[in-house]
Amino acid sequence: MSEVQVPMPVPVEEPVQKKSFFGRLLKWGAILVVLWVVVNFFSGLRSDQKEKFASTTRANAEQRCQGDAACLATLKTKFAQCLEEHSDSHKSGKYNRKYTLDESGFYSCVR
Repeated sequence: MSEVQVPMPVPVEEPVQKKSFFGRLLKWGAILVVLWVVVNFFSGLRSDQKEKFASTTRANAEQRCQGDAACLATLKTKFAQCLEEHSDSHKSGKYNRKYTLDESGFYSCVR
């Protein structure tokens, strides 16, 4: 007896639908938003450190003035310049910065 070979049915591939232009645009928009959030998060960490350093330095300087009006007025006008001149920052780890202050130079500059 001879065997009859039955042809196997050929699977019919359905054409893959392309995503619409709006769908692709939405996908890329979501990716860009996520990247923007991540970048701002890490840069925000750095700016928060600098702001915290500046605010603690200002608080310490105001405390050293002990309520003297002339000292507080000078501190208000010269603080940013003196802080820039007498502070230093360097990398401490991948995303952190270490801020140091030359206290004697800073306080002599402010007074």
